Amino acid sequence: MKQCIKCEKSGIFLKLYNDRICKNCIDIGIRKRKAWNSTVLMSSRRFLGKCKNADSQFNRMWSAISEAEKGNYNYAIEIYRKIIFDEKLGFLGDSHLMKLIDFCYKNQRYDEAWKYLQEYKMMYPHLIYKIINYEIKILKKEKKYIEAISFLPRLYVYDINGFFKDNFDNKDKFEKEARIILKKTTSKEIDENIKYLEYLISNFINDKEYDIFILSNYVRVFIKEANLKNL
Repeated sequence: MKQCIKCEKSGIFLKLYNDRICKNCIDIGIRKRKAWNSTVLMSSRRFLGKCKNADSQFNRMWSAISEAEKGNYNYAIEIYRKIIFDEKLGFLGDSHLMKLIDFCYKNQRYDEAWKYLQEYKMMYPHLIYKIINYEIKILKKEKKYIEAISFLPRLYVYDINGFFKDNFDNKDKFEKEARIILKKTTSKEIDENIKYLEYLISNFINDKEYDIFILSNYVRVFIKEANLKNL
């Protein structure tokens, strides 16, 4: 039975999107993003001045990192979760945002990491490159290689800052990653499949068709027509 990983609503006819969340959770996330952007987009000086607890948060986070290095990931996750989602981060620190994901990943709490990544998409859209990169890592750990290959082209249309690229660089890296994933599927024409995915990415970038859902739809059609399955 289908189940939303965020609200845990389930049902045979429940429609889930690629992120494994239902439309209602997406709508809630959009409202959160609009409300939160009014704070996030402030200058760093004004933002820091608004939060009296920034120093306290910073110190607690470093304490959590120290505990994580000792293997106490549960403690670190709870500290980071509380600060980021309950208190709201009082200083500009993208690296700290991703540390929460890293702690969950290393502790094999993949569903929890995925849930936080979906929140980040709404609250911190500039982190999309890092978000997708972690989604792919999680999918590979869960042996969901078909989903992983469907996410991979998206990663290569963003630069590391989360903005669309002007050209398709790192083709060698893409080919290496795609080959590793496709070998875990029923793909019998790996070279041809990689070339086709590179063609889709190149066309997307060169034509400046900046609707990522168009690329995603083409990739889904490719997976269906190639009849790819997980091994």
